[in-house]
Amino acid sequence: MKPLSKSQLDALRELVDAGGAVIGSQWTTGRGSYTSRRTIPPFCARIPNWIAYNQPERIKKVFRKHPRCAYLIAVTDMRKARKALRKADR
Repeated sequence: MKPLSKSQLDALRELVDAGGAVIGSQWTTGRGSYTSRRTIPPFCARIPNWIAYNQPERIKKVFRKHPRCAYLIAVTDMRKARKALRKADR
């Protein structure tokens, strides 16, 4: 596997530190009408609300807390994500 860049590692670390999932409106860059989506790091995915029933509990919990949220950015492979972060810290 190709090593992750510093920006990918920072984004991945931010998601893991946030519990593995954040609502889509928090995963943006910019201000006002000049906002755009941030890139999704490796081992993560954009998960729409209608798929929430088939996800791990950490993802369901965020959807329950924010029921009107359209989608989440979540770590889908937590084991590989943590392994990549440990490898980068060495």
